[in-house]
Order: sequence, then structure tokens, then C-alpha cells
Amino acid sequence: MSNAGQSAASILMGFARPCKGMLAESVALAVLGALCGMVPYIAASRGIIMVCRGDYDFGGFALLAGIALAGYLGQVWLAPYSTIKSHEAAFTILGNIRTAIAGKLSRVPMGTILDTPSGTLKNVIVEKADAIETTLAHAVPELTSGLIVPLAVVGYIFALDWRMGLVALATLPVG
Repeated sequence: MSNAGQSAASILMGFARPCKGMLAESVALAVLGALCGMVPYIAASRGIIMVCRGDYDFGGFALLAGIALAGYLGQVWLAPYSTIKSHEAAFTILGNIRTAIAGKLSRVPMGTILDTPSGTLKNVIVEKADAIETTLAHAVPELTSGLIVPLAVVGYIFALDWRMGLVALATLPVG
């Protein structure tokens, strides 16, 4: 397989092709976990609205507490499963990369192999390949969910009132 003229991202995606389903599942679980993390705040705001209306129904507060607990547990349970899936995918991709490196190494002239210290080869096969693991296993699902959820919230604010949406966006330059 010739990689001439391809970007590093497209080459990496070639190695990730067998794991696209796991990566998508990991991202989906991370997004669901982040959305579940918002549920307790929504439940608390509903409780405050009930108090402001003078509604002190214990059953309503108990229901909101149960919803908040379910949201919290959803966040706590979904985040580890997302990380597990992303690590499975990352290590499969690393295995594919190392296999490709070993295949390429078998075609390198023997003189080059003899002139290259074994530590250099080990550095390429082990250390350089391992440097990708953190990005694949953590950054992909967490960064994606960290972007999708705030965008969804801004979309929701715009759906409520376009003026509130503009005010929400006006805070970005300040931040």
C-alpha cells in the first residue's frame, strides 16, 4: 500500500478502518454520558421552579431527585464504557500500525538494518506507535462529546429564543 501524497490523518484512518464501529460506539457513549451529566442540573432547575411557584409536593421533589440520580448514574456508567471501547479500538489500531511497520521493515535493505541501532528500531515500533494511543483512546471520544454537547445546548437556547442564543454566543469572545 503506497501512502505517497496522503495526509497523516488519512493514513491513520486507513489503519482505523476495522475499528470505525468501536470508535463510533465510544463517541456515542461519551456523548450520552455527557448528556446524562446535564440531567441533574435540569432536574434541580425544575425543583427551583416548583419552589418559586409555591409547589411543595414531596412526590414531585422525590421524582426529580430520582431523575437527577438516574442522570448522574448514567454519566458515571457510560463514561467508563466509552473509555473501554475507545481503548479496544486504539489498541487494535496500534496493532495494525505495528504490523505495517514490521512489514515495511522486512523490505528494508539488510545493510540499513545492520547500521541502525536496535534501540532506534524499538523506539519507532514501540514508543512512536504508543504516542498515538492517548489521542485515539481519550481525545477522540472526549473531545467529540465535549464539542457536541455545548453545541446542542446553544442550539436549544436558540430554539427557546433567538435573542438568548445571540447573548450566549456573545460571551465567547469574552471567554
